[in-house]
Amino acid sequence: MKNLFLPLGLLISIIQPAVSQAAPESDTFAGETEVIPEMSGITNIDITFLPMNQPYTMTPEQAAEVIKPKVLYPYHFGDTDTSKLVDLLKGQPGIEFRIRKLQ
Repeated sequence: MKNLFLPLGLLISIIQPAVSQAAPESDTFAGETEVIPEMSGITNIDITFLPMNQPYTMTPEQAAEVIKPKVLYPYHFGDTDTSKLVDLLKGQPGIEFRIRKLQ
C-alpha cells in the first residue's frame, strides 16, 4: 500500500547524552513523509513522532509497522482515526500513546 506522493522522506534521530545515572535517550521525528527504508533499521527508540494522514504521510497501518518506541506521538493526522493505530499496536508491550487533539 505504498503511495508515491513523497518518494523522499525526512527522518531526524537524536540521541541525548545520559544525565547523571539515567540512560541516554533516543528520539526520532519523521517529517512529512511516508515510510522510507531507513526507518526499518531504527530500534531502541524512547520517543518518536510519526505523521499519519494520507495522501502525503503514513496510514495507521504503515505507522504501526515502522518504529516501536516507548512513547509514540502521532501528529499531522487531520481527520485520520488515531484509535485505529492504538488498536493495531494493542498487542505490543510497553508502547505509550500520547495523542493530542490539535486542529
